Amino acid sequence: MRYVDQPLTKLLEDLSARTAVPGGGSGCAAAAAIGAALGAMVAAFSPPKGADEAAAARVRDLGARLAAARDRFASLVDEDAAAYDGIRAARKAKASPEELQQAVVRAMEVPLGGARACLDALHLLQDLCADANPRLATDLACGALLLESTLSGMAFNVRVNLFDIKKEDAAAAARAELDRLGRSAGELCRAILRHVEAQMGG
Repeated sequence: MRYVDQPLTKLLEDLSARTAVPGGGSGCAAAAAIGAALGAMVAAFSPPKGADEAAAARVRDLGARLAAARDRFASLVDEDAAAYDGIRAARKAKASPEELQQAVVRAMEVPLGGARACLDALHLLQDLCADANPRLATDLACGALLLESTLSGMAFNVRVNLFDIKKEDAAAAARAELDRLGRSAGELCRAILRHVEAQMGG
């Protein structure tokens, strides 16, 4: 049964256990799902009363996209665990170098896709700032912080697999992309936090 279909306590218990999976990647995916969910909640309470229909339409669209991001992150909890299990299974079965390389590439691609999704979700939160209900400013900040930190965690899980990637050009491209993602996420998160601080009176 997938973690997304089970109580949160099941994931927390398994994360705490002496088992190979789930691990940090699954934990990061769960945290990102919460970050996106907080953004969707802010959208559900926005825009403030008196806003025009154009603002309401923008917020509805952002809320729907954040809810979709939430669901995507939730699915990554299981995908990350399965990707790491793929490496373990290939090594245990003494798979061919090609098969093992495919498993390693998959274990790298899952968190890299998650990191990209985190940046996309941060863009949605920034777009939401203009029409967000100021009463939920701190929820917006919490969502942004979760997504930025999750991206950093996922980046570590990409990097640890890059040591086993045979194609150096592919590994170099992934490292360069991670640097870009990290910089962009930091800039977006800081912009969102400045907005929240201004809403709170500085």
